[in-house]
Amino acid sequence: MRYVVILLLVANAVYFTWNLLSDSPGPRLARRLPPIPESVRTLVTLREIREADKQPADMSEVEAITQLEPPGAGPALGCLTLGPFLAAADLQQAANDLDSRGLDAQPYEDEESVEVGYWIYLPPMEWEAAKKITAMLDEKGDEEYYIGKENLVALGAFDTMDRAKIRFEQVRKYGLEPLLEPRYKTRTVHWLELETTGNDRQVMAAVLEEFPDIRLQNAACRAIATQDAIN
Repeated sequence: MRYVVILLLVANAVYFTWNLLSDSPGPRLARRLPPIPESVRTLVTLREIREADKQPADMSEVEAITQLEPPGAGPALGCLTLGPFLAAADLQQAANDLDSRGLDAQPYEDEESVEVGYWIYLPPMEWEAAKKITAMLDEKGDEEYYIGKENLVALGAFDTMDRAKIRFEQVRKYGLEPLLEPRYKTRTVHWLELETTGNDRQVMAAVLEEFPDIRLQNAACRAIATQDAIN
């Protein structure tokens, strides 16, 4: 039995050596894959696209083209705006002046925040803390306060910084640490808008002389775009 095992080992060694040194490797089994369905799209490399359509295959070239002509790029429609007009009568006068010069300006309204003074206050706090502070103010005969949203304690509003500083120092003498900040309000303003052409600025400069408080600036078209959508 031992001789049989040795004989098998020798035969395997000979077969292994013959396959290793043979110039023509033995036949291998090949696995046949099923064909790709027609509905499945195959991957195509950028190099293959270039060879087929003469397109640039280098990514730097593609990026350069994208920067020059990004998707959806087109001529931007720019406008000039004239304003703001606080009174509708002034807006109409300027619009009539532009119309007499051959310029069709579209009006639109906007809102802006303007500084109207200063105010002093204590930041929001717990209700009990706010009541304690107001009780102290009542004891000092100080009635220039009110409790606002989230228990904010307002200590006065002023038109000028000088008056605000006097009140600020008075409150600090009470042992409080108030904040002094600008006060703003929102107002409605009127604008005129027209599409830009080469001579618009020269024509509108004459209108600016009649209204020294208004300004001329570049802006994205909004009133004209809205008017076109309506039409």
